[in-house]
Amino acid sequence: MRCPLLATALLVVVTLWCCLCYASDSATAADAGQTVIEGVLTQVSKLPKAASNPYPDCYYTAIVDLHQIVAGKSVPQRIILVLPGFFGRKYAPESGYKTGDKIRATVVPFSSMPDTVKQTQQADEIEDVDLNFFFPQQISLINAYTGVVRLPSFAKKNDNNHEVSVSKNRGNNVTNERKEQIQKDLLEINQQLAANGGDWDKWYASYKGFREQYKVQFDAKASRWIGQSFFSAGRLGRDKIYSKEFVASIIDLKNYLAARNVDLIVVRIPAKGEIVEDLFVPLPTKQTSNPYLLKMYKELLEADVEIITDVVPRAKSTRMKFPLMYYYQDFAEIHPAEGMAWVVAEAFSERVERYGEPAHQKKNFLLGKAPDKFKWPEGHPGFDPAENVLFSTVTDTLGKPLSLTQGNESPVLILGSSFIAFPSLTKGGSIPHYFAYLTGIVPDILHRSGGDRMMLRSVAREGKGFLEKRKVCLFPFTPGTAYEALAPLPVFDPHGSPKTLLAAFTGPGLREAVKLDPKAAEGTFSFLSDGTLRIAPVIKGKGTSGTFTVDIPAEVAKFSRFTMELEFSSKDLTTVTAKYAGQTDSTIRSDTQLANNDLFGFFFEGQTPVEIGIEGNRNFVRAVSIKAIRFYGVTSVK
Repeated sequence: MRCPLLATALLVVVTLWCCLCYASDSATAADAGQTVIEGVLTQVSKLPKAASNPYPDCYYTAIVDLHQIVAGKSVPQRIILVLPGFFGRKYAPESGYKTGDKIRATVVPFSSMPDTVKQTQQADEIEDVDLNFFFPQQISLINAYTGVVRLPSFAKKNDNNHEVSVSKNRGNNVTNERKEQIQKDLLEINQQLAANGGDWDKWYASYKGFREQYKVQFDAKASRWIGQSFFSAGRLGRDKIYSKEFVASIIDLKNYLAARNVDLIVVRIPAKGEIVEDLFVPLPTKQTSNPYLLKMYKELLEADVEIITDVVPRAKSTRMKFPLMYYYQDFAEIHPAEGMAWVVAEAFSERVERYGEPAHQKKNFLLGKAPDKFKWPEGHPGFDPAENVLFSTVTDTLGKPLSLTQGNESPVLILGSSFIAFPSLTKGGSIPHYFAYLTGIVPDILHRSGGDRMMLRSVAREGKGFLEKRKVCLFPFTPGTAYEALAPLPVFDPHGSPKTLLAAFTGPGLREAVKLDPKAAEGTFSFLSDGTLRIAPVIKGKGTSGTFTVDIPAEVAKFSRFTMELEFSSKDLTTVTAKYAGQTDSTIRSDTQLANNDLFGFFFEGQTPVEIGIEGNRNFVRAVSIKAIRFYGVTSVK
């Protein structure tokens, strides 16, 4: 009889002990905002290889189907965990977790984690946008679930007590988030200005000694390896960095897009010296050496233009993670190398999170490697100066480089010059490519080599349908762009305005209509057998260059406005300028544009010829071929 009684007594004691332990764990976890869970991993995102990943730190995500809540606050029965992957390219103990593993973890909402965690790269292949994200403060594999006396109930999906995933759903109030970001950045700049006396000119003057010392390093073309990274004392931005006219023109671009329900986010890509200056001459403070850069930011922010203000600090904090941020071994080369391209892409990707693209519309990409045209710098045993620099490329699952075009479908449009095409647009390594890798969103691009200042006109020229599906335009502009205004909009929309075809010159008719410049260098102009006009590069070190005229047809006199269309058969990077009766219209062509024709609009001022100037890009020397010229009378204006 004693054995059953003893067993019963022991059962009661054990039960009471479990209750007390559970109550203690539950109270402790709840007070700390934690939840102790047990469950099974039902989907695990693939973790990239640490050695080849562009970032040294990475988390990865996994879906957990909860068996039970052991203690703490209620959470949904299915959640996403953000698991440690690798740090400093060394794998974490949790990096090997796989589907089917049973786990016990103490978790908190991922949104409660510090920015150092939230802003670290995540490998995320999970497409369920309704699941909440959590972070495991402690986690371990288990063989069997723990028996508990009473289980807390599961919360409903996206319970109000738990914030929704930062990376999946940022909320619907995009306008408020945008305004909050602008106000936050503006406040920080005003605080810096106040801390430095409140006078931009005096603040700038206080760095005179620093600038003089840095110029000595610049003139000497000083360079050095620091660890695994190479730097040289590159050029800094000139004096006041920007013009008032530039600010006004960026506001025009913002307003043009806003009228079509498209946001604008811009960033000034730093000059190559601006992210390394303190490596060659000690800065008096950790702030920028040119306060006028902050002044430009302030004026744009106050005009409701969203500009990324922390790109220089971002680059400085990242510069030791890449062998090259710029091509510092080529002192004259101004384009960004892989490191700087990743910095800009990451800054944009964080801002674009607010637009909440559905996960099922996002794509997963892989990273590969491709050779650059530049050689590695000398002076480091780990980098052979006889070998080409290698950079990361973004590929599909078959290893094919991601192809980017000037399409009409993507919610994200990236505008830019050759700076968005480095290290290589064709090989899959560039700001737009790295943005696609980080976000899963394939952007459309409006790429115009040397064409930052034409960007407002270039966007407008594409017509109404070009912006219909956009949510945001991203414009990383070169440091030199800010010294002058962007070219203004055309006097009317030559593409969208209704018009009537008056004359078309093709084949033999084109040869008769065109009057070639008699002073042109020999070999510049020629006509092909089909009548196509060919303008060829003939001067060494220069791009294609030439001028010709064409008479306007008599029928144009019946209209107050007319357009001239040039149809090209070449893919080129060319500035085309059309002049008529004191009016000038121009465009910059790109080999990435879809339509291979360009229109120019004028007010009719008499039967004078139109002068057409062709100026090719000296870095992409190609012949230009024009197969047709057409004139239209504009019946009404848009």
